[in-house]
Formats: sequence, structure tokens, C-alpha cells
Amino acid sequence: MCFLLIHTLYQVSVDQSVVDLDIAFRLGGFASTTIQLLGIVAVMSKVTWQVLILIVPMAIACMWMQVNVMITRHYIFTYILGLISQAVLFFLTFRKLV
Repeated sequence: MCFLLIHTLYQVSVDQSVVDLDIAFRLGGFASTTIQLLGIVAVMSKVTWQVLILIVPMAIACMWMQVNVMITRHYIFTYILGLISQAVLFFLTFRKLV
């Protein structure tokens, strides 16, 4: 029994350290990509200011679409959960009747 507890705690510790490292790498990659994108936009804007006329509306459109996708995904997920819960309740009720 003690071996099982020690093995479980070791596995949880390994999994936690993997998650901690993964979050750091993902955050570093995101920061690097964001800084690189802002640098490209700054250089392009310095050379030709008309780039801002294109980039600003595109950024607004991307943010608007991300919000809409999140809202739609939430509604679909809620709808599917409702169907699953109705099916489970139906089978539980049917089982009690039989």
C-alpha cells in the first residue's frame, strides 16, 4: 500500500513539473512571436504609413471574430451537454420503470 502511495505521488510530481515547464515554454513562445510581430509592424509603418490603414481594421476584425467563435463554441457545448443530460435522465427514468 505504501509503495502505491509513493508511486502515485511521484507520478503526480513528474506530471506537475512537465506542466510547469510547458506553460513557461508556451508563454515564452507567445511573447517572442508577439514582439516579433510588433517589430515587423513598426518597421513597415516607418517605411510606409499606409500599412497602418490595413493592419488596424484587420486586427479589429480578428478580435471580433475570436469573440464570436468563443460565444458560438460556448452555445454548442452547452447544447451538447443538455442533450447528454437529457439522455442520461431518460435512461435512468426508463430503468426505474422497468
